[in-house]
Amino acid sequence: MRVIVIGCDLLGAELSYRLCLHGHEVIVIDMHRSSFVNLHREFRGRTHEGDPLSQEVLLRSGIEEADALIALTETEAANYIVGYAAKEIYHVPQVIVRSFDPGSKAICELMGLQAVSSAIWGAEQLEEMLSHKDLKPVFTIAGGEVEIYTITIPPSWENRTLGELILENNGQRAISLTRSGDSFIPTSRQVLKEDDILYIAANHIGIEELRQKLIATTNGEAA
Repeated sequence: MRVIVIGCDLLGAELSYRLCLHGHEVIVIDMHRSSFVNLHREFRGRTHEGDPLSQEVLLRSGIEEADALIALTETEAANYIVGYAAKEIYHVPQVIVRSFDPGSKAICELMGLQAVSSAIWGAEQLEEMLSHKDLKPVFTIAGGEVEIYTITIPPSWENRTLGELILENNGQRAISLTRSGDSFIPTSRQVLKEDDILYIAANHIGIEELRQKLIATTNGEAA
């Protein structure tokens, strides 16, 4: 997959390196040559110095053949403009933009863009970590409406079934279960063991219900 990353601050540099490790062709654009020093020494992609709002720079980077573009500059408006151009003019299949203002989500939706807000994502991560130590977010999908979580099964759920814990019609879905280093896709009849690691996908309502259920059983209440 050919991916264009716009903005080479620490976030852009780390993402670019990780994408390279997974075998993707990565092109990094930044207005300042000095920013490329942030790239890992084993980064094997290409770099382009120039204004990402310039058509010449975008064409030189191969935007017409790009499979994805991620705009991560420190200027929110620039991210939106480049993202919209990539989507509407160059028909890049996947476009993701960096957002700083949580209130800008509606703008992104109107423009048909996927947005990642470090403020929202960071706040949600911290809230989850504080609310329940056994429940941790590991991946955010699109704008954050759905997230992937890991649950370390506590002693209070030893020998109870997955179907008792996860209610799929309540915005929760089990993805996999890891036990003693082996991972598999569990059924609702799967009996849980303490320290099993369960991966689930959930929306905000589903994860809150699950958190309350875990807290209730930890406190000795009926689930």
